[in-house]
Amino acid sequence: ALRDEPFIKALFAIIELAQFSQKSVDDLAKSVHSGNYTLYSIAHFVRSRIKTVLESPLVDSGDYNCADLAAVDSLMRSICSLSEVISGANKSGENSPLSKLIEQWEVLSNRILSANEPSTIESASVMVDNRVFNAQPNANSTQFSIESCYILILKAFIDGCSSVAGDSGDSGDLENEEAQGVKSTEIFSVLQKMRPNSVHTRALMRVFNIVLRLSKNLKNNLEKVKNSGENQVSYVLSKAWNLCNCAKKWQIQALSNNDEGRAANDRLDAAMRLFEYANSFSYTVSQSQQMPNGGSAGPTIAEFIDQVRQMEIEADSLASVAPLPDAVTLTTPSGSVGRTWDYVWIPAVQQRVWPNTAARSTMFASETLVDIVLNSRILSGESGDGDSSDITYFFDAYSKNPNGICVSDKQAIFTGEQRSLLMAITRARKHLCVSAVNSDDCVPSDFLYYYLPEIYWRNQDGSCDYTDFCGDFAAVDADARGLVCASRITLAKQESGSKNSDSLAQNPTIQDALNALNLLKNNGVDAANPDNWDFMRKNYDSAIDSAAQKSQATAKSQEESQEELPLKSQEKSQEKSSTNKTLVTLSPSMVDKLWSCPVCCLLESKFAGPAVGSTAAQFGTLIHETARWASQDEHLDNDYLRKNYPQLQAFVSGFVGNRAQEFADFDFSFDSFSALQKKAIEDVANKMIEHYYSICPSDSSISNVKDRYRFIKNDLNVRRALYTISQYFVGSLNGQNYPILVQKDEDGVVTKILPAPEKSKTAKPTIADVPLGSLEEAYCECQINATFGFDDILNAYNLVAKTQTSLEDLYSIMGFLVGGWPNGGSCDLRVRIQGRIDRMELRKLNDNTQQIRLIDYKTGKVPNTQQVFNDLQLICYQLGIVFCSENNKDYEQLLKLKHTKIARSALFHVVYKDSPAQDNGVAENICQPSLFDEDGSLSASEILSRYRYSNNNRLYDLPSIDAQNPAQGVSQSAWADFVKLPMRAKWSLMMISRVFFAAAAVKSTSFAVEPKADHKNYCRCLDVCPACAEKVDTVYEVIEGKNEQ
Repeated sequence: ALRDEPFIKALFAIIELAQFSQKSVDDLAKSVHSGNYTLYSIAHFVRSRIKTVLESPLVDSGDYNCADLAAVDSLMRSICSLSEVISGANKSGENSPLSKLIEQWEVLSNRILSANEPSTIESASVMVDNRVFNAQPNANSTQFSIESCYILILKAFIDGCSSVAGDSGDSGDLENEEAQGVKSTEIFSVLQKMRPNSVHTRALMRVFNIVLRLSKNLKNNLEKVKNSGENQVSYVLSKAWNLCNCAKKWQIQALSNNDEGRAANDRLDAAMRLFEYANSFSYTVSQSQQMPNGGSAGPTIAEFIDQVRQMEIEADSLASVAPLPDAVTLTTPSGSVGRTWDYVWIPAVQQRVWPNTAARSTMFASETLVDIVLNSRILSGESGDGDSSDITYFFDAYSKNPNGICVSDKQAIFTGEQRSLLMAITRARKHLCVSAVNSDDCVPSDFLYYYLPEIYWRNQDGSCDYTDFCGDFAAVDADARGLVCASRITLAKQESGSKNSDSLAQNPTIQDALNALNLLKNNGVDAANPDNWDFMRKNYDSAIDSAAQKSQATAKSQEESQEELPLKSQEKSQEKSSTNKTLVTLSPSMVDKLWSCPVCCLLESKFAGPAVGSTAAQFGTLIHETARWASQDEHLDNDYLRKNYPQLQAFVSGFVGNRAQEFADFDFSFDSFSALQKKAIEDVANKMIEHYYSICPSDSSISNVKDRYRFIKNDLNVRRALYTISQYFVGSLNGQNYPILVQKDEDGVVTKILPAPEKSKTAKPTIADVPLGSLEEAYCECQINATFGFDDILNAYNLVAKTQTSLEDLYSIMGFLVGGWPNGGSCDLRVRIQGRIDRMELRKLNDNTQQIRLIDYKTGKVPNTQQVFNDLQLICYQLGIVFCSENNKDYEQLLKLKHTKIARSALFHVVYKDSPAQDNGVAENICQPSLFDEDGSLSASEILSRYRYSNNNRLYDLPSIDAQNPAQGVSQSAWADFVKLPMRAKWSLMMISRVFFAAAAVKSTSFAVEPKADHKNYCRCLDVCPACAEKVDTVYEVIEGKNEQ
């Protein structure tokens, strides 16, 4: 029934709390004085409603589980225990939040109970002492208890509702008022400080926000709804339902073919029945309560709630909806009487199922008694022996009488089963489908052989014809994921079976499968997105796109002569075949792993299947997603700060002078400006922390003990990481106030803004003195897809060297820079980089020039200085922008910035550092310079000096170069030109060579390189990788490697 649905109970509880919160404290005092309420009954009312909401699916704890009010009660008991200490003789810490909370309770309780004390003798009245009948010995006790906490929560409801002025229809204003109301309520403040990251406390605060918003809305608009004649029951229900914001989540869950999906589907059905009944109930009551003036008084929401709670009818019978032509009706033969359908299916017509001749109601012979009463006769035995009054004789005689027709007789049951079948098969107007199974366990019903002999017939040997039910997709589930599986199978079969790839675009079967995938993808089915398929290349070229390109090329070539067409087609196919053989697709993280140790990387990726993600990887993914949400969805790094904290742009040239009147009450002193910065950092950080815990799963789903402890350890770093990102957002907004020097507590929360240290006049300019520029736009999780080869690098090399170096010489020089090529390297090798850039910023300098800045978030340990400066993932990001594929529409925003200068790239270790590329306490000190200049040549200008680095060559990590002896395979002239290059150009060429080294390693069959020393310290394949273990275990012996010094 509807009244038994947990979420409907919670919906009614929210409405009742919202209505109750519209009372004033004086109204409560009058109710207590009249004996209608006590402090205990008020607290019990509030707690029971909150408990109903928290235990329902309307409000979860963040991991899709219901919140537990017992956890909140435990905190409240701790508060009560501490209150006894503070209420004692030694009242130390009177300014503590707990002291304020107790003081607030004393004022509230005295105000409520003061009405119970008669002011004069004349006003005295007779009072009835009902304490004996109360559940509590003292129902109006003023001692601080758990009941006091819930009454204080009710007081917060009342204060929040009474603060409404005018029509607060704007949801954004309501959210700000709610946040201020929660912060100003002592009870929530104390609960938050006791358990800052408690999911149950956050769920309680969410209930507070929902009830407060509903109460405000009803106070402002319910009277208008009554006067307008609108259905107020439906209005209140819809407002409460929309505030819970669970419809979309349940709709997505309902698409899954599991227990959660089916439960979500049932809840949505119950919600539809509830609103249907609300409309019908309001209409029925309005018609029955006609007013004298001809109008009708609609029912109140309280009447509707009371009506639903008193119902004992099943919920299915409450909904009266219009017939749906596309719906399937599931019914019994008796339920189909008088109804017909165009198509009828009767499945599982098996023997002993239909007909089912088992006796009914044999224990008390109730149906036998009914038959006797209906026939108005008492049967007797034929022999005349025995007493007819003997009940034993009666039943024995009755069961032996051949003329007695009894309901429980098998012949009567068989006749009834026949009648039911004939009733069922006559319900179809156009088409009837009857099915049965013939196997070792199941036999078709005898009715089928009797009524349908032309279809169900027996062979002479007793065998039957079988239906071929094993289709192509017989083993696939009939759900959304099954449709994805069927579509993928169809695409694979059609593509592999087609000899002519030009016909794929016109293949209707492929078109149908692609349309099905697109439809499922657009409706939220993640499995239909090819980016989520395992062992698939990201950003794939679809069969239609490739077929369309080929058809365009064919149409263009038809203009040429018929003699040249076969030759050119052959040349193109050979060129494409050779390109595919030398093309290697890599991700930025794959490049970094291959450079560290190719053997370990291939063992973990190419020679291993999907693996469960680690706890550290999950933590990093959540931090990345929170940073993306803050920037891309909420614009907390740009528009939000400019709108809510415009004073942050005060140090931009000409800002204060042009708009000084707007900030007349702001003195722009360091104290005022630092307080504003601190407030902005806290504001942005708190929003990100709230979003993080809304998407973070609970540790209850982690079964491994070590992973659970890692999860708890990572949870301690959440606030530190997000406060660091917030500090960067605020400080880098205009680039003039960057970086912000802060002081943090042990949890990473910013407690104080520090002044920038004074710099000596004789100090040498460093990278920290170069302004970042004002943030124009930030692109998060920006996709890159770039393809390049040695010929592309040769063009950039010749531009900076101003020579005409051959491709073979460049290939040998790059091989020297990486210590030699693996056996999979060749001059025609091409690399495709595919991945995502965590954050790409477009900034404008004071001279209105634009530049790009790349940020890669890291949540793990900080590597050494050279590894941060020479990070290969940042190198891949730069290559992905410079060599972005121009014929792909998916990267239009990247193509617009292709020729924009890349100023800096930096790793941002958000847990352990306060700024990107921080070193020696200086932000950007080891940021990575650009590889290319704006003209496409390798960067040759010397980088700015870094703090405490007298020589920048310490950062380059270049091998020793002998100017007199060329490397193997390099001509003397080409080597001389290479030696003359600036150190930065050599470094750029070396970093690009490492990317090609990774591509060559993928195509190699053996390796003669040593793994990097830093990789051996944390190698996860030490027992398997012979390179890291420096030995190989065979069945004959253990071969030790040579330790090269």
